[in-house]
Amino acid sequence: MTRFTEAVIDSQVPYTVYYKELHQLSQDLRHQIAEDERLFVSHIAEVVRDLQASGDLPSDAPPWVVAQGIVGMISWTHRWFRSSGPLTPKEIATVFLDLIGLGQAGLGEPTAEPAQA
Repeated sequence: MTRFTEAVIDSQVPYTVYYKELHQLSQDLRHQIAEDERLFVSHIAEVVRDLQASGDLPSDAPPWVVAQGIVGMISWTHRWFRSSGPLTPKEIATVFLDLIGLGQAGLGEPTAEPAQA
């Protein structure tokens, strides 16, 4: 979540243009983008399902709803984030993790960088 939040905020201008101009793209390209977005949300839903199975998230909510909520919450930061504001992107990600109950689970940051091949 931290990396996704930081990526959206770091790409705030292109992200805003993307959402404003999406309707200008060809129908085929919009369909491909929609499919890519569904795939992304399904991956998030898999993570949610795993966290529910481990007891880190409540299991009474459908994983796809939780995933849509997470993606929407983070994606919307492009509309309201201001670099002059009181929080950094990482601090905002921490608020989001706390909001869904994962702040204490240590899931906001990877524990180590992936090994270089």
